[in-house]
Amino acid sequence: MDKKDERAQNIREAVQQVGTGKANQEARAEAVRTAVQKTNEQQGKK
Repeated sequence: MDKKDERAQNIREAVQQVGTGKANQEARAEAVRTAVQKTNEQQGKK
C-alpha cells in the first residue's frame, strides 16, 4: 500500500467511526486530522 492509499484508508476508518451528518462535521474534521497525523507518524515523517 502506498502512502496515499494508507492515508485514505486511515481517513475512511476515522470517518466510519464518527459517522456522517452535519452535526458530526467537526468531529469528522478532527478524526481526519488525527488519521493524517497517525499516517505521518507511521511513515516516519518529521
